[in-house]
Amino acid sequence: NPNPNPNTNPNPNPEVGLRVDAIIAAGAAQPVRKATKAHNTNADVAEYGLRIFGNLAVGSRHSDKLMATDALSGIFAAIDAHENNEMVAEVGCVALGNLAFGSEERKDTLIKAGASGRIVTAMENHKERASVCECACLAFSHLAYGSNLRKDRLVREGAAPLVIDAMERHLDHSGVAHHGCSALMTLAMGSDERKAELAGAGALERIVEAMAAHTRNAGVAENGCRAIGNFADGSDSYATALMDLDAARIIVNAMDVNGVGVNGHHSVARYGCYAFATLATNSEVRQLALLEAGVSARVVQAMHTHGEHERVAEGGCLAIAALASGKGILRDALIADGAAARIMSALDEHDAPGVAEFGLRAIMALSLDSTPRISQLMEAGVARRITRAMRTFTVGHVGVAVHGCGALWNLSNGNAATRDQLMVAGVAQCLVTALREHAKDPGVAGYACGAIKRLCKFSNVHRETFKGAGAIPRIESVIRTHSDKSIKGKGQQARRRLKSRRLSLLAA
Repeated sequence: NPNPNPNTNPNPNPEVGLRVDAIIAAGAAQPVRKATKAHNTNADVAEYGLRIFGNLAVGSRHSDKLMATDALSGIFAAIDAHENNEMVAEVGCVALGNLAFGSEERKDTLIKAGASGRIVTAMENHKERASVCECACLAFSHLAYGSNLRKDRLVREGAAPLVIDAMERHLDHSGVAHHGCSALMTLAMGSDERKAELAGAGALERIVEAMAAHTRNAGVAENGCRAIGNFADGSDSYATALMDLDAARIIVNAMDVNGVGVNGHHSVARYGCYAFATLATNSEVRQLALLEAGVSARVVQAMHTHGEHERVAEGGCLAIAALASGKGILRDALIADGAAARIMSALDEHDAPGVAEFGLRAIMALSLDSTPRISQLMEAGVARRITRAMRTFTVGHVGVAVHGCGALWNLSNGNAATRDQLMVAGVAQCLVTALREHAKDPGVAGYACGAIKRLCKFSNVHRETFKGAGAIPRIESVIRTHSDKSIKGKGQQARRRLKSRRLSLLAA
């Protein structure tokens, strides 16, 4: 294969995989290794030996077989003898990057043997060659994925500033933008200290610039959204900095071109929704700015276009939940854009705990503070979806229990007709089961007891239904378990309402 560009999907199709198996089984790796070592002064032998190793390292099983043949010594011999040769540096990074795809053990072996240092040297020696930078960024991304110890070592060895410099130096090169965003996204995972070092070196600016420069490139859009999501996740300062860099508009543009249309990429839709969710979390200012940028409509459209993909459904529900947690205007806009219907479709189509948890979380957020909106959600069929999700996933999935109980707590604040519909749908047993399985969780305990109290308002029929479902001993367990005054108080109020011998006229 004379094409020096990196293999960005090192999982071969079955036909290629069988061919590679046959080549390795025939013993091809050993003479190539010997040739690169015996003729290490010959740049052509080094280049084509590295090309062979790079092409054979397509997929974890093939890489493991190559490592067992000591191919790494041949790769290192070729790279070390020709550090100043651009083509050798390029295909050497491809070979090491492909070997680094997959197995944690193999990645650790590569790092300990000195692979990362050689990739750093390749970038330092060939900063002006975009294709070397592209292949090196890909290799860093593969090596960094997983272990925090490997990420820390790569940062110590200087990978981060080299990636950031390459993205600025080669802004017009889509490959550098694509794999540079991937490398920064991976290096940022799992450590606030690394995030701070990367952000201080200009990572946020480079990511946003790359997306703006390559709006029509789906790979840049996907990895850019992933990187933005990783930096913004759990950090108000980085989320605000990214919004100041116009990240919302740039993600919207990327989704319009690559994500939400009928020919869009579901991965762009997925990670665009994830980025919106992290940018929206815990800030009404950012939430309103995202609404103004048109994020609500893009999330809903992404879920409509790619509804068959579980991860898009998850990400879309998470984004809706994050946006809806702020002012009522946000919830009204999401309902007007069709968010309720998309959440219902996601819950219907995907029998998965992640979709259930984030779908219930979105319902919980949308049902805040508005009886008319609660009525709209009830008309969309939320009661049936909540009970089905909780019956299926409450056991073993505390997130489903928390957000299911929270959704019922908010919905039960609607009118009497809403409470009747919820009880007919079977929410009593769902709440009791949640308390039985997760009574120690403060979210489940507080929301479930609060929902039970509200659902029994003005209704002896509802009260008897809960008593028959075994609610009282579960509530008493909450009262005994929790020292928090608010949770204990909700439990005591719910128990008092259930034990009352008269029609309850107490306020919710």
